Amino acid sequence: MEKVKLFLHRLTNNWRMKLVSLVLALFLWNSVIMNTDPLVSRITDPIPVTLIGVEQLTAKGLAIANESSEYLQSVKVTVLMSRSQSKLFNPDDVQVMLDLSKISTTGEQVIRITAYTADGTIDKVSPESVTVQVDQKKSKIVPIEYEMTGTLEEGYFNDEPLVEPTSLQVTGPSSVVDTVDRAVFTIDLTGRTSSISLPKELSLVDADGNIIYSDTLSTSVDSAIFEMNIMPRKEIKILGENCISGADKLPKGYQVEDIEVYPEVVEVTGSAELLEGLTSLDSEVIDIAGKKEDVYTSIKLLIPDGIKILSADSVSLIIRIGEILEKVTYEEKTVQLRNIPPGMTVENFDEIRTVELLVPYNTVSTLTSSHVKLYIDLSGLSEGEHQLKIQCEVPEEFRVADITIPDDTATVIMVNDN
Repeated sequence: MEKVKLFLHRLTNNWRMKLVSLVLALFLWNSVIMNTDPLVSRITDPIPVTLIGVEQLTAKGLAIANESSEYLQSVKVTVLMSRSQSKLFNPDDVQVMLDLSKISTTGEQVIRITAYTADGTIDKVSPESVTVQVDQKKSKIVPIEYEMTGTLEEGYFNDEPLVEPTSLQVTGPSSVVDTVDRAVFTIDLTGRTSSISLPKELSLVDADGNIIYSDTLSTSVDSAIFEMNIMPRKEIKILGENCISGADKLPKGYQVEDIEVYPEVVEVTGSAELLEGLTSLDSEVIDIAGKKEDVYTSIKLLIPDGIKILSADSVSLIIRIGEILEKVTYEEKTVQLRNIPPGMTVENFDEIRTVELLVPYNTVSTLTSSHVKLYIDLSGLSEGEHQLKIQCEVPEEFRVADITIPDDTATVIMVNDN
């Protein structure tokens, strides 16, 4: 106990002088240290900024509207450390962060840039802060569309494409999301001869088709699967005679004069093996037995398995049915003169001609030469020589289809009786 009291007495005796001595000793020690290992500063090369607090910002329904290049710029950091520490200093150990977690409202926000290092003390960060524009976070669904360019190799056909998915969700600041109209990609068909199945990277575009380049946006998918069958194609002519039956059972004296098919040629597609052996298409058959007039109808084409028609699967038919015509020739028929004007006579007229008639089968048996009249109409002619056309007259009941007079003009000389 006596020893303790003695120690305390010595410690507190003349304590002011002892305190001054201690302070002087510490100052002297620090001076020695500073002279032997002084503080130095180190300025780093530009350091990329690490973004933190994004999840918290998103949870508040907010988003940064600026492009990241506007605020995630590299910064320089000044670090204070002892000279001995500086020999081991690694700038890569300095971390620079931009914390978004404190943002709580929209509009222009100034955010301080912070730096950290385990070696030394952060003295300065340049720049010290960045300014960002904060919007409400928004999502919307937009369609995925495609554009095909170029043309296939000649003789090939492309089926209707399949795109999966057909839409995507785009998310980001409302001011940017509102500009997005659709997602698009392009397929070049130039020279293609085989089917396509591949992923295509998507681009976001506005209503005018301008690509939107913005890292503020995220999408539910980055690409779409495009599938399209490409197959050879071939033209097939539809033969009208294969589309009818009963042509041999028309009423006596009638025949099929023509069969018009619209369209006459159809395009089909399928595998090369199937198309190689395909030269015609079967169809429904129209029975025209007993018909006397033209038939207007449509028929369905019968498409073989594995073949696809590239147009409507039916064609229109016009079946022309007419009477059988027989040619009748009458030779040395006298040409009559009709309607000689009053006071006029015809000088030395004695003409005969041959006439050829096409007459329906059912009336030709009752037609005789006496029914056929050749004549020249002289109405209104004046005196003099005239070159006139010879005409033919046949009663309507014979339904003559055509009349031919090989030499159908004659010279007539009109004379005035006065």
